Amino acid sequence: MAQSVKILAFDTSTFVCSVALLDTSRAQEPIRLSHEMAPQQQTKRLIPMIKDLLMTSSLSFRELDAVAFSCGPGSFTGIRIASSVAQAIGFGANLPVIRISSLAAMAMAAHLEEGWSSFLVAEDARMSEVYWAAYQINAEGEVELMGKEETIRPKNVTIVGDSTWCAIGDGWAAYEKALVSRLGFKPRLIKASQLPTANAVALLAKPVYASGGAVPASLALPTYLR
Repeated sequence: MAQSVKILAFDTSTFVCSVALLDTSRAQEPIRLSHEMAPQQQTKRLIPMIKDLLMTSSLSFRELDAVAFSCGPGSFTGIRIASSVAQAIGFGANLPVIRISSLAAMAMAAHLEEGWSSFLVAEDARMSEVYWAAYQINAEGEVELMGKEETIRPKNVTIVGDSTWCAIGDGWAAYEKALVSRLGFKPRLIKASQLPTANAVALLAKPVYASGGAVPASLALPTYLR
């Protein structure tokens, strides 16, 4: 029997505060999620939400195996908050940390919510740019990056595939015309409102932990892509 894994995960890379607990020993409910809109309130809400989730799960920080967080790109303030909290928990409870791309978490969240399997992610990076990446769900159900993540003007994004892709992220609301013009096709489905979620972060963190990819708390750093 595989050893159970307990991973605390959270995302504050957008205006949402999202916390999840992955506990594979709970067959009926392996992931518990707490998710709320918290624009400019993440500093106040993240730690109380984490404590509440652990309390309702009857777990302490030291009973966890790892901490995972959405490291960016995204809101500069939001990803710094997540990084700081991940470091604090990692140091305080002597836990390794798993850094998960917020763009990958957005793709996994869309897969969980919509069942889609190929994604063109465009998150508004301000200054007339987007955070851009293409992902596919592989045979193991994991998110696989096709190419690289980049910060780029919509008219210069890397062209991939054809109209079978689904489009997610608020960059599609801001720059759909320019993106479609650059790609030469319109994605078959567009969900500009898609956000990364902590349960997606937790699921992405699980294979990373299993393969020994967790890092010391000192390396729980944000990714800015600039």
